[in-house]
Amino acid sequence: MPPATALARAGDLALALAAAALAAAVGLLVAYSPLLAALAVIAVCIAIAVARFGAYAVTMPALALLPWLVLVEGEAPRMVGTFTTAVAAAGLLALSLPLRFESRVVPFAAIAFVIPVLGHAVFATYEDQWIAAAKYLIFPAMALAVCNVNASRTLARLRRPILASCLVALSAHIVVIALGLGKVGTYYDVGERLGFAAEIPHALALLGVVVAGAGLTMPRVGQQVVFFAAGAIPAAMTAVRSALLSFAVMLGVYLWNSAVRGRTIAVLVAIAVVAIVSGAADVVTNRLDEQGAEFATFSSAGSDRGLIWTTAINGWLDSGLGAWIYGAGLRASVEFEIAALASPLVGHSDVIEVLVQLGVIGLIAWLAIWFGLLRAGLSPLILLPMLAFGAVNGSLEYLPSLALGLFLAAACGRRGRAPAGAST
Repeated sequence: MPPATALARAGDLALALAAAALAAAVGLLVAYSPLLAALAVIAVCIAIAVARFGAYAVTMPALALLPWLVLVEGEAPRMVGTFTTAVAAAGLLALSLPLRFESRVVPFAAIAFVIPVLGHAVFATYEDQWIAAAKYLIFPAMALAVCNVNASRTLARLRRPILASCLVALSAHIVVIALGLGKVGTYYDVGERLGFAAEIPHALALLGVVVAGAGLTMPRVGQQVVFFAAGAIPAAMTAVRSALLSFAVMLGVYLWNSAVRGRTIAVLVAIAVVAIVSGAADVVTNRLDEQGAEFATFSSAGSDRGLIWTTAINGWLDSGLGAWIYGAGLRASVEFEIAALASPLVGHSDVIEVLVQLGVIGLIAWLAIWFGLLRAGLSPLILLPMLAFGAVNGSLEYLPSLALGLFLAAACGRRGRAPAGAST
């Protein structure tokens, strides 16, 4: 038998054995979790697509899907958004190889952040802990991808299609809520309109903040108003007050970076008109009027955030020296809230969540990642509002919106326009 024929037959046999092993693995996963089985099949398809067409073939669709997945989060299977975000982050990293950084802050901080996450993930015992570990691993991966000097060409190439996907997705969502479809007044009961998004609308609010900020980086007034409206209307319609803080930060940065001239005034007037005509201002006013008295005490402030933060911190302090340094474990804040308040609440702040779960090491690393992002040429019109949202509400829980925001902050900032090349 010729050597070429023997090799071909050996390759066919290896492929058949691999397919049989994959089929057996998927069958076992179906018995355990149909969703995990479906994700495994999708992962194999993605690997085949990458091998055949390259990383760009899956990176662009994954990023373009993120806004749509946020908008249908209430109807989509669990973990689909996290899985898609992981594909997008991995694709960006692959397209940017070899990784090169102007500063070592982000890579070192990312490693320091990942160490306690992996350490706690080894001892995870239930699904929510594994999901938290996945989210906490994808965040530094995305930060590495957008801070990488060699990502400039990739970001520039992807910027327009991803912005177009965001605009079309949010415009479709505005049509949905204008028609009264989906959820209406289901969470705060102040007339908020959520469409087909999740009943807890924080991911949608963060998405709106991100797209509105990207709009203000546009060169033309018309583009700024259209994109800002597409993001701000859905965000305001969620009645999430953390988004209002983010918009205040965003407009402050916009005014700081813009000379007070006719163009700036025109944008601000258009924003005010959009808020009034769309009805978004009424939803915000209703929310503020209904819960204005909650700031009478620290515990009740911000929908009981004072109490939630105090409970989580007290549980962490009571966990001992090891927890102070290394963290009390993934989803520890939820466990503390259940024990003290009989309610499975997250920390409602990335600062609280990271400190309690990953300790002082994790918090210092998280702060260093954001410090590196702020220094890496990403757009402050997107980055600073996201940071404000994360501080008072939390953004790590809403990974698709957070990852899309990091991408747009890089793609719409200096990092997305600069030519490749810098010192390692």
